[in-house]
Amino acid sequence: MSLQGTHVLVPEYDPEKHYCASCNTAIPSQNSPRNCCKMIYYCSGSCKEADKKYHDILCEGIKGWTEVNPRPEDTYYLVLKFPISNPYPKIQWWSRVYKPEFQENDDILPGIPTLESAQPVGHWLRSRFPLAKKYMLDHELLVVFRPKFLSDGSSKNNAIEEFFKFQPSHDWRGDIYVIRVAGDKRGSQLATLDKAYSQDFRAADMRILADFFEYYGTVVMKSGVFLSRSPVFRIGPETRQAGTVDDAFEMYEGDSNAVEGVNITCLGDQEHLKKAAFVKQRVCSARHPIFRHTVPTAVSVHMGLPLLVRKHGFFGQGWPSAVPGPYVNQPAVFLNRAANPSNDDFGWADMAEWDVIVGTVLVVRQDKKPITPQQVEAFCLFCCEYWGDHIEETYARTKRARETFLKNRICREKFEEFFEQLKQKKIKEGDSAWADAVSPYDV
Repeated sequence: MSLQGTHVLVPEYDPEKHYCASCNTAIPSQNSPRNCCKMIYYCSGSCKEADKKYHDILCEGIKGWTEVNPRPEDTYYLVLKFPISNPYPKIQWWSRVYKPEFQENDDILPGIPTLESAQPVGHWLRSRFPLAKKYMLDHELLVVFRPKFLSDGSSKNNAIEEFFKFQPSHDWRGDIYVIRVAGDKRGSQLATLDKAYSQDFRAADMRILADFFEYYGTVVMKSGVFLSRSPVFRIGPETRQAGTVDDAFEMYEGDSNAVEGVNITCLGDQEHLKKAAFVKQRVCSARHPIFRHTVPTAVSVHMGLPLLVRKHGFFGQGWPSAVPGPYVNQPAVFLNRAANPSNDDFGWADMAEWDVIVGTVLVVRQDKKPITPQQVEAFCLFCCEYWGDHIEETYARTKRARETFLKNRICREKFEEFFEQLKQKKIKEGDSAWADAVSPYDV
């Protein structure tokens, strides 16, 4: 799968060969399965042993559970659950069609609370470790969760730590599900993910999940070297530690030619500093790096309103312990959706850049016209809710379907309809800041 700004190697899968479940090395198809599953292959005894610590526990559990609970119908598939009510993962049958964007109030699994987001595991690992052969898979694992679990009161998920015997880098909360789906020959996620592409979760997938839960939430350079959780950033000739996300840009506040922009605050700013989600920010049009080094987001360019989005920086070392997931910024991620209908990453943000390590971001218009918090909020919600509500029709795995979706749905006309509906809703809820709000196209 192609990623904006990231080089990801992809394997050439040979249908005449099997692949080692541990290192992903090609094995001649005449080789017999070498473990209890009768479907998983290893290239050597050492690979089998390396996979043993996770595989054996879950494999035996799956075998025993399916004997007592046989597959109800051919359309049911095994999924893995890390529950908050139990220290160990569980498996269950799933019979719901998967949609690339989980809708609010849409239960994708029978009897499971509302889930809205999915993180493609293989895609994420390949973006972090582009040379690692073992992540170049012919299928994809989707970790499914509610994106607001850090702020909606969800309990800590202890099942992940208890099973893998290490503390995950991310603060996972609430029930977490893992779904396996087919991928194409390059190891990327298929666009049409319906029942025909669903697969049973397998014990061999645990070694991939182990790496994901260990690394997700950390910053990894392309060389594979881990960076500090609290990086420093440069302000002119000096380098200093970030205290609050505004520190790096306060020098521009007094400029008479400043451009009116908006900060989209991350959870750390909102929960610890009690800032609003969307805050006005004046920046220098002549000196600010956002105008010199930032490319407009793809979806905003498509809509004829090019927006520049740039990260401010990071918090101090005490932030992760003070606020769960302080760097998470979901609205900023949705602003960076890929909008090229020819690419496999259509609809996704570049996960090497826009993942859990985001922080507060600055948004300005490329034309340097003023933009308000209400306009940015509307644009974020449009890219999240409206796109999500209408995206299913585009996943026919065709360029034409995606082009039609972009032309008919992700356009000025639909945005202005959405903006007016949102404005009336906000006013009805008592938000007086929206009383004089106007569409950014009218500025």
